[in-house]
Amino acid sequence: MAREITAFQFGPFVLDLKRHELMRGAARVHLSVSQMKLLELFVERAGELVTRNDIAVVLWEQPEAVDVANGINTALNRLRAQLGDDRTSPMYIETVIGLGYRFIAKVESIQAVRETSTAAQAENGPELAIAVSAAILEPHQEQVLPTVLSVPRRWSSLRIVLLIIAGAILAGTCLVLWKHQRIAARVSSTSVVMPIMDGPLRPVTFNDDDNAVTTEAVSPSGKMMAYSDLSGVSVRWLASGAERLLLASTTFHGTRIAWAPDEQSLLLSGSRLDTRTSEVWSISLQRVAPQKLVDDADLAVISPDGRRVAFVRDRKEIWIAAADGQGARKLVSVDEHESIPFVFWLPGGRGVAYERYSLNRVSPSASTQEEDQWTYEVVDADTGRQLAKEEDVRFESAYMLRDGRLFFPINERIGAPRRTRLMIAATDPQTGRFLTAPQKVFTLDGDFATCLTASLSGMEMGVVLQSHKSDVFVGDLNLAGSTLQNVIRITHHSANNYPHAWLPDGSAVLMESNMIGRDAIYQQRLARQTPELLAQVPGRAVMEEVTPDGKWILFVEFSGAPPKAIAIYRVPLRGGKPEEVLTTGPLGEFHCPLHNGGCILREHVGNQLIYFALDPIAGMGKELGRTAWERDLLGDWSVSPDGTTIAAANHDVVHPGVRFITFSSSGPRIRELPIEGFGTILGSVWAADGKGVFVEAKNESAYDLLFADMSGHIKVLREAIHPIWASPSRDGKKIAFPSLIINNNVWLGSVAHM
Repeated sequence: MAREITAFQFGPFVLDLKRHELMRGAARVHLSVSQMKLLELFVERAGELVTRNDIAVVLWEQPEAVDVANGINTALNRLRAQLGDDRTSPMYIETVIGLGYRFIAKVESIQAVRETSTAAQAENGPELAIAVSAAILEPHQEQVLPTVLSVPRRWSSLRIVLLIIAGAILAGTCLVLWKHQRIAARVSSTSVVMPIMDGPLRPVTFNDDDNAVTTEAVSPSGKMMAYSDLSGVSVRWLASGAERLLLASTTFHGTRIAWAPDEQSLLLSGSRLDTRTSEVWSISLQRVAPQKLVDDADLAVISPDGRRVAFVRDRKEIWIAAADGQGARKLVSVDEHESIPFVFWLPGGRGVAYERYSLNRVSPSASTQEEDQWTYEVVDADTGRQLAKEEDVRFESAYMLRDGRLFFPINERIGAPRRTRLMIAATDPQTGRFLTAPQKVFTLDGDFATCLTASLSGMEMGVVLQSHKSDVFVGDLNLAGSTLQNVIRITHHSANNYPHAWLPDGSAVLMESNMIGRDAIYQQRLARQTPELLAQVPGRAVMEEVTPDGKWILFVEFSGAPPKAIAIYRVPLRGGKPEEVLTTGPLGEFHCPLHNGGCILREHVGNQLIYFALDPIAGMGKELGRTAWERDLLGDWSVSPDGTTIAAANHDVVHPGVRFITFSSSGPRIRELPIEGFGTILGSVWAADGKGVFVEAKNESAYDLLFADMSGHIKVLREAIHPIWASPSRDGKKIAFPSLIINNNVWLGSVAHM
């Protein structure tokens, strides 16, 4: 029976060559045509060098007609994002500096059998028998016998049914925020047609925290996207990935981009960083020099017919002018305590919609305080007459489709984790009047969303999403001074990273990172950019430490929701296959001394905390001692460098401090070290010389990283808005600590409108 390759499997993905689809389990991963071509090129040549010229030939029929360098970079970045791959620690696409790229994942080809036996058809029914060949990337290993799988013929139809059901469930369970219940009493029962996202939003810019994207706009046709960052204003052709810098400026902070209807130019609003003046510029895509359109103006947007421009002055007035900025006249003004954070045209161009924001203010009697007020209003663009008004509708960006459907994000500013919800409401496209109360479409991936835009059809949607992640920093420790010195950031990839230990020679920090989708153990060398994977397990691998003899790394596996410790593993210092360390009882937390002695495991049993010896080979040993249980947190204790004393935060809000515990045959000896004036003590880590502890303290508004010597002298080493702790090197010269990084990047999505 003849066979043909119909698909490739790598990691959790299956690339279907016939349908040109990438699947992850039962879910389809949305890839553009160019991304699919690029991925097929890589998997078909897995393990081989793929040059940039090879990529250009595959992606473009006429490479000379596009910006190939930027196009390839963009295509690779977007494909890596869809695969969850990180260029600094690749699992799939490796960069071969100066030569090209190589697909490094283990790839298996899936071969279809063209003819099946009658017996197989009778047993399996309407299914297709396929065989998986030996791994392409392991040609020198012993050949593996094919494994027979079964794939239903009707699988694609089932996907469609499931998609329809999922859309129906989503539409039937949309959440209306409590403030929008006021709107529901004033609008009709007209239903709103809910859109369906064609896969998740995907990032298309990958700027670091020191070069945040400030605004973006999808073009009317959906073929282009423009965005602004510290480099200036760039436009990207979404199909090819080609990108061009339209305006180079490091002194202009863009606040809004708006496309002209013919897509030959766009408006850039913002402020000059040197003079702090707001301006609106017209930027052409035809390599014509940018022209200043209006001074003292911001948030400009072009009318649907391209003849007029609406803009805001001082965030308190809306003005209308001709497309060239001439003949400006004031349309709307608000009170002194109010501002206008956003403005847009109705689809027909008759009205201008905007948000009116009223700051909370204290009444003359000072006995009551009003809430901030957000009001959606629409006025006639010619007369200024009010066409619509709705209280308690809050947004800082929005777009309206031709049928009147209004989309806007709601950012939750309180609580953790913060979430952003995309909302939809039906309106009259001629007047902007609300016909339905806002409903949730879905939750966005980021922590904060701004600059929501879309094409005229609404099929292509863009947004600037802010995301928070933890990176690892290292500083030189000089306890004679008041703070750390020479602090540097050593991780530079899109993942959360948390340090807990160092290699004995101080050349690298050991950390847990979720760059592969779940926490695993890595080492980040100070002299390199790319982290090195040391160990991973099915669950989350965390809380890594090095044994005093420097031979082993021990770590804990967490699993479930909420996460629970289920096992302790050992792995050689240079990495390898993890092996479970034998333990019994309710698994708790362990810590190891830096120099001498053995590791210690703590378990919470009844109303006691029990401490046991822990050996990386023999496992859980004899009981060392026990204390009465008090409130405990993960990471709130540590073992002294000589292995004799435990330092634990007492979590006492009245008498905060660190408790030093030494075990003996007569019972535990406990000494308290008061640490007052810094709030609650959350954790303590011994210094490498044993002469003090690094302490994490939390007050009402921030966290402090402190150093306290054994006499109670305290120094503040670092202040942060997030949890922070110290991981000292063995020589005591440096510490590693986590710090929050905030990124702002453009994310795009494809929307199917019913």
